Amino acid sequence: MSATNWIITKGVRWVGSLFDGYKTKIGGAGLILTGIVAAINLIWPGAVPGMPDMDIDQIIGSITGGLIAIGLGSKIDKNTAAVLAAQPPADWRAPDAVQQQIITTPDIDPAEGIKG
Repeated sequence: MSATNWIITKGVRWVGSLFDGYKTKIGGAGLILTGIVAAINLIWPGAVPGMPDMDIDQIIGSITGGLIAIGLGSKIDKNTAAVLAAQPPADWRAPDAVQQQIITTPDIDPAEGIKG
């Protein structure tokens, strides 16, 4: 791995760790903006230089995919918060087997049977 690739990898990982939990939402917003810009380019051809031509199905798919990604990002954040809230306190420990109550039954002689 060259030094340039190593620096780029470290930089991308650092930025990714800053936005951890928000990357899905950022990607969804990017898809929505891509769909909006493509729609503008469809209405006024050449208005956005460098934007490839997209048909209406691709535009709708991009916007819909962005909305789905934002929804998934919200679910991920909600589940992460629920897992963190459900963790036991730091001073909690599981009970030992010795601490558990042992249930005993009276001795029953099989020859006598059960009297009732």
